[in-house]
Amino acid sequence: MSSKNQEKIFKTKYPETGVEMTLYKNGIVEIFYPRPNYSEEENIAETQWIMDQFKYLQETFPAINFYALLNLIGPGNAEDIADESMKLYMNMLKNSKVKRVATFGQTKWYTMLMNVAVKLTKTFNKLKVFDTREEAVKWLLKYINEN
Repeated sequence: MSSKNQEKIFKTKYPETGVEMTLYKNGIVEIFYPRPNYSEEENIAETQWIMDQFKYLQETFPAINFYALLNLIGPGNAEDIADESMKLYMNMLKNSKVKRVATFGQTKWYTMLMNVAVKLTKTFNKLKVFDTREEAVKWLLKYINEN
């Protein structure tokens, strides 16, 4: 991203698991997952925190459309997503303020799970899986620059 696009306007961290959420001036919301969750309870609490932060962003920056960038390198194969967490993520995917979601660093299992989520939420072309952060950001910037 250019220096203009890299300007952070909000950053927060969930102390229990270390997940970081950063909103950049251009509307990209980067969520960094540094490690896997070790219990269903931890997974649900972390996901609820992410959704609470996202709600806060919508209320604080109502004019901004969001382009989520999910860094899934840390969890690897150890992550299980609780059913309740999956419902929260699917609601985020259906949210009209979330224009695109790009992920990178996930395993093949995650890729299959995300493809199922897209089909269930009927949000085709809204979520795309990438191998690298650079590819994911490039895809998001394409849509940001069109609007």
